[in-house]
Amino acid sequence: MKYAEYVNRLFAKSAKRGIPLSGTFELTARCNLRCPVCFASAGTDERELSMEEIERQYDYLMSHGGPFNIQLSGGEPSMRDDLPEIIALGRKKGFSFFQLNTNGIRLAADAEYARTLKAAGLNTVFLQFDGVDDTVYMTLRGRS
Repeated sequence: MKYAEYVNRLFAKSAKRGIPLSGTFELTARCNLRCPVCFASAGTDERELSMEEIERQYDYLMSHGGPFNIQLSGGEPSMRDDLPEIIALGRKKGFSFFQLNTNGIRLAADAEYARTLKAAGLNTVFLQFDGVDDTVYMTLRGRS
């Protein structure tokens, strides 16, 4: 199925049923940054969704109008070594669009991990760009 066809079908299904178009999974509270502006309070503890909890949530979403677009967030979701398995499980359950909300540090440092995520079924990566020079990143993220 082409992406445009998928989106059109998804919007029609959503409007008809009055349901959301996407679900966000905050997979972990761990983070490899300590941003003073973090809205997720990331890095403050080790909370993580278990694979069993993730599977239950996938099942719930699918039984309540899915498939939806799935956003994988946190904390920093790439801190989880099982992220490819999380994506693959969602694909197996019938979800077809996965977005990773990430700071990109692990993806930039580990090209094989990025390829593994793509092979598991990751569709897109959402990165935040705060500025065009290192001072902005040092202020907002604590590193450049």
